[in-house]
Amino acid sequence: MENTNKTSTTLTNVEDVLEIKSSKMVEIPTKQITKGPEEIIEEIIDWFRDNDDDFISAIEELDGWNGYLNDDRIYDMWELDDMIGDLKFSEALEKIDTSDFNLCDDYFYYSIYGIRSTDYKDYSDYLDEYFVEALEENRPHIWAIEDNPTLSEYFDELTEARQRDKEQAQKEYTERHGAKSIKLMPGQPPEICYLLSTLKDLQNAVSDHGEPSLIEYSFPFPDSDNMILGNEEAKLIHMEPNRIINGELYCGPIYIVRDDNYGNLIDVPEADINKYLEMFKDPTPPTDEEIEAHFNKAQADFFKWF
Repeated sequence: MENTNKTSTTLTNVEDVLEIKSSKMVEIPTKQITKGPEEIIEEIIDWFRDNDDDFISAIEELDGWNGYLNDDRIYDMWELDDMIGDLKFSEALEKIDTSDFNLCDDYFYYSIYGIRSTDYKDYSDYLDEYFVEALEENRPHIWAIEDNPTLSEYFDELTEARQRDKEQAQKEYTERHGAKSIKLMPGQPPEICYLLSTLKDLQNAVSDHGEPSLIEYSFPFPDSDNMILGNEEAKLIHMEPNRIINGELYCGPIYIVRDDNYGNLIDVPEADINKYLEMFKDPTPPTDEEIEAHFNKAQADFFKWF
């Protein structure tokens, strides 16, 4: 009797321990594996191998758009009448390779020997990465992709992977060479430059003589994510007046820049580059009257708070 109680107690303790362990178990998050374009293209090719009818529809639709198959297109036998047209029987025979033609076959194609027949549309020699890339490039014209949810999802994934690669390549390039920006110096026309995102490089960029300086960003361009990078103390240390932009006086070197919302500079879009080069092409510095008016307004705005 005593042994039974001990066993029961032991079992109860084991169950308690298991319950405690179970309650303390923490689900370990699995790392999401991101596929690259090459992997997704291989998956699309494998999918086409398993879905031959969809492959045939896609490649023939692509051929109808840009002639992708050249002279290797395979036609339905009922289209033969349209091909031959009003030719006499003897003239039609001259176009047919009678040694390899059977009207009971479902399809026909052109060869150097004449028209031949076949029972199967075989485009397997075209099932490669170049075909998938051609579909990707001409996707808006290929209904075979949009009408198939699986195929459409594959190509959506491929587009996203391409974009990720592009952004990564841009980031790596920017880290090595700098982000494309516009430099505005007092009394000088604008010029394209490349800025690195490191704090030291940015501090040196807005200084007078290459010394580390305090930086600040401002947003004087309505409806735009582009910013002005400048020296926070430019007016206090009497840097040379540069330009007045949307009513704000800027002194010392300034830069028109853009970031990725994570603190890293990225290229200013090409259209904006051209717009700002034209907008700020006149390097004439602000007049004394404009500078005085700016400071009077700033002072008046300041005392409104008191």
